[in-house]
Amino acid sequence: MSDPLATGILLKLDVTVWTGSAALSAPDLGLDPGTVAAHYTLGRKRLVPKAALDPIATIVRQARYGLDGLSHALPDGSRFVLATATPEVETQLTRTRARFGHAVETFLAGYPRWRAEMAPQWDAAARTAWHTAGRPGDATPFVTAFLARVAAAYPMADALRRRFDFFWWTYSLRVAGTERVELAGLADAERARRTADATYRAEVEARVAAALEQSLAGFRAQLAEGCQAVLAHLRSGRPLREGAVARLR
Repeated sequence: MSDPLATGILLKLDVTVWTGSAALSAPDLGLDPGTVAAHYTLGRKRLVPKAALDPIATIVRQARYGLDGLSHALPDGSRFVLATATPEVETQLTRTRARFGHAVETFLAGYPRWRAEMAPQWDAAARTAWHTAGRPGDATPFVTAFLARVAAAYPMADALRRRFDFFWWTYSLRVAGTERVELAGLADAERARRTADATYRAEVEARVAAALEQSLAGFRAQLAEGCQAVLAHLRSGRPLREGAVARLR
């Protein structure tokens, strides 16, 4: 009996996308850090508009949706891909990685603009936090310190680029465990198998067509002889009796 594990591979898609946000701290909210328990989380502050990262998120969703139709989900989040589907999976992932990279470059090019768009919102948020905390006096020192912390939360361009990644791991399945394999190599092998199958099928079809043509050639010769016999009988002027018609048939 064939090993069902040998009919496919295990694929793990690993995508990293910057959240576009940073954790809020107690001072961001006008609170004394000593009054906030260590296990509390205070939420996050958005550093760029959500729309800035939407194109990248859309590409990731499309990649996962495409895999749903070409593979089978496993409990650990990985996918089981049949060997016969590896060319389509490899092509789709390779194209999606290129689209992902282009979208990341587009985002990075607009990063200064996205950051500048958030500046007025952060100024307003700082003043709101000051008044919400009930602090007396001038809010300017608090706002200045708040904006300095926000500015420090923005990663530099080179560091930001490393927060985006799109890659995958593939493993062959064995009874004793798994073994790393390259999806591109498996896809090429499957494409070669398909090409070989197509070549063999074309050769068989050509042989069948040649045999059929040979048979038809003989049939056409016999049909021509029969027609000649009918014409000869008609030209002879002899009567067409039932027995003669039957023989001509």
